[in-house]
Amino acid sequence: MAAIDDLNAAVTSLATSVSAADAAIQKEIVALQAALAADNDAGIEAAVANIQTASSKLASDTASLTASLPVSAPSAPSAPASS
Repeated sequence: MAAIDDLNAAVTSLATSVSAADAAIQKEIVALQAALAADNDAGIEAAVANIQTASSKLASDTASLTASLPVSAPSAPSAPASS
């Protein structure tokens, strides 16, 4: 059962990362909209940079998680039953 526990932990970790990234990106989209409305170049640049950072972290977390999963060999197909 250890493999299923490892997989469940990995999925939970990924779900947590995705949720945090989504929240961070949504917050920055609101900031970006405000900066665009105010014609605030510095605010626009900051919001875009923060979105890029959150997206990059999510990509990195996903890649690390995927790399940490054990690789198992596929099962050999069963031989056909003789008649």
